[in-house]
Amino acid sequence: MSSPLNDLLDRFKAHGAATVLVKRLAENDNSKNQIYLGGNFEALNLLPVGKIETDNSVTAGSRRERAKASVQFYWLTQSGISRAPTAQLILYPKYPEVRLSGLLLGAQEAPASLIASRIAGRLLFLAPTDNDRILAFVTAPDDPIANEFNSRHQFDQVGVFFRIAISNPEESSREALLEALQRVSHLGVIPGQRRLTSGAIVPNVARNAGGTTLEAVLGIAGNSLSEPDFLGWELKQYGTTGPPQYRAKSALTLMTPEPTGGIYKSEGINIFMERYGYADRNGIVGRVNFGGIYAIGGGFNKNTGLKLVLSGESFGGDGPSLGGRLQLVDSNANVAAEWKFSDLLAHWNRKHSQAAYVPSTKSTSPSGYTYGPTALLCQGTDFLLFLSGLQASSVYLDPGIKQVTTDTGTSTKKRNQFRVKMADVPLLYRSSERVTLIESKD
Repeated sequence: MSSPLNDLLDRFKAHGAATVLVKRLAENDNSKNQIYLGGNFEALNLLPVGKIETDNSVTAGSRRERAKASVQFYWLTQSGISRAPTAQLILYPKYPEVRLSGLLLGAQEAPASLIASRIAGRLLFLAPTDNDRILAFVTAPDDPIANEFNSRHQFDQVGVFFRIAISNPEESSREALLEALQRVSHLGVIPGQRRLTSGAIVPNVARNAGGTTLEAVLGIAGNSLSEPDFLGWELKQYGTTGPPQYRAKSALTLMTPEPTGGIYKSEGINIFMERYGYADRNGIVGRVNFGGIYAIGGGFNKNTGLKLVLSGESFGGDGPSLGGRLQLVDSNANVAAEWKFSDLLAHWNRKHSQAAYVPSTKSTSPSGYTYGPTALLCQGTDFLLFLSGLQASSVYLDPGIKQVTTDTGTSTKKRNQFRVKMADVPLLYRSSERVTLIESKD
């Protein structure tokens, strides 16, 4: 149905957006003071950002730590879209908070009068697109679009934003997600399958097909370029032992970033494996492994001689420093591998701010998967919570590197994964809720 707000959503959709974030602007939200995007780093999990660089410049005799994240920012105009070339996100870890700046300089057809004003009640629309752009539009408080938005009450709130799913703006995405998951849980055993980008569904007999099967039933292509996404929710399936406890069979992998420093980077994987790898425990000739569990506060691993540490004063009284580092070190204080916080942040912001963790149980007769009986809905993650998880040892490094040497040469399979036990997943979000998908028969 045509309306001022729906017409605007259609314009965003035409440029590749699936969801829109809306912020009510306060008086101080303007081009002079920057646009406040929240008292945490959650905005980085809601908006696509590019390179993140730390800035430790000294102003008035004191060091001011912050980071800057580049963005591809475009104003939606009557003639199409107009690039704001200096737009960027400013991250202040001390407070913490994120602000949006540089929205007018060099931008043709930018809404300068509205962005520069101190009028409360303006609405800023930000729409992430499928090619990592941010499309923007701003309205006056009395604009017909603003009046229609303010008259509706079903929008989900995420941090300082309201989220609108363009495909279904009349319904809360949380309620739509719950309805879909409840429908799937009532289907019983579902044969292993996956959905192609063409929409065709093909069998999947892989051992870990529970994830692609859930995606296929919900209409998500398993080999799509973007992460699995249902109306703004990330879907995370995990295998369980089945009734009655439905315990997770293994920990969940959060991300797999390669080290950006240390011997691993400076001298190469072969030297790293030569120094810290160990012969395969099953006696496979020519194979060297690097594994183990590495958590902050743990000792040196007996097989590799390494332990995981946070370098420098990464967690001072003013909060974490984005200039910090996570390191694997040996007993001689040599840095075997290193991850800069700024690089880990770039990986973490690919996670969705809200996620649904759905348990699955694999059956053999008939062959397939069942889902439920509950799901964990989590909202409000950001990189600072990931760092807190590292510091508390609930997030840990669980590498699985394998190097095989034969007569024809040496091959290496790299896997540097950060993991968390299912019971600790809520620690990575500001809110979590266990919801029932299918009622117990007891």
